[in-house]
Amino acid sequence: MRALLTLLTFAVFALGAYGMWRGWRRKAASQSGLLPLPVAPDGPLTLLLPAAAGLYVGTTISGDWQARVVAGQLSDRSAGSLRLTAAGLLIDRVGAPAVFVPRAALRDARLDSALAGKVMGEGRLLVVTWEHRGELLDTAFRADQHTVHVPYLHAVLGLVQGASTTSGSDM
Repeated sequence: MRALLTLLTFAVFALGAYGMWRGWRRKAASQSGLLPLPVAPDGPLTLLLPAAAGLYVGTTISGDWQARVVAGQLSDRSAGSLRLTAAGLLIDRVGAPAVFVPRAALRDARLDSALAGKVMGEGRLLVVTWEHRGELLDTAFRADQHTVHVPYLHAVLGLVQGASTTSGSDM
């Protein structure tokens, strides 16, 4: 009897794990329209702020802090470094591909407390909203030194406002 209960418990666990794996794969397939992701331009990049070490938290569909984007490994949380360049925002990740947000794709930035299922203290995450293939995305980074969030926030917002001023003057 004990062996049967053990086997039944293992079967329920395996079935649950299989269901989660299938759901994750289905989600990746439904988000495949986001691929390919932007890549950083070749050559040296002009830094607008010093690089900041920290944690890449993840990317979600904008407006839903738990709707992770799994396409292109954007859901893979990892240590990394944040760099704001004249070309855009670059997050180099350890063990995962870099995330590059072109300057023209930047839409907004804010300090927040939660994204992609990760909850921090108030203002502990720098969240950048960007557009890719018609979809608004939120990408979060938590710097080791939280004091760098504010300069990054203001610099990204400056790039966004500069882009909207430029596009507005083209009309």
